[in-house]
Amino acid sequence: MFIRVSHMRVREGSMDTVMQLAQQLIPVTKGMAGLHDYYTVKASDVELLTIGVWESQAAEQAASGQIHGQLMGSFGPHLEGRPQNWGGEATSVAGK
Repeated sequence: MFIRVSHMRVREGSMDTVMQLAQQLIPVTKGMAGLHDYYTVKASDVELLTIGVWESQAAEQAASGQIHGQLMGSFGPHLEGRPQNWGGEATSVAGK
């Protein structure tokens, strides 16, 4: 399992718009090969986290290549700077 976490600084007053845009992406993400789950976390009025849980890093990279332009076109005007991204192989410690 591979997890990608992104942190974005949202322009003041744009969080509601960003959250609405995130909801519009749900149908796009449903058909992505290897995607287990995808979360958006409103950390504050100006900070957003996204967490993607993927079958593998290859699946995440393939999907990223398909939708990166669409994401930045939608979210970019509402962000302060570029998103920060982290990712890595994950192991469940919850025993599930």
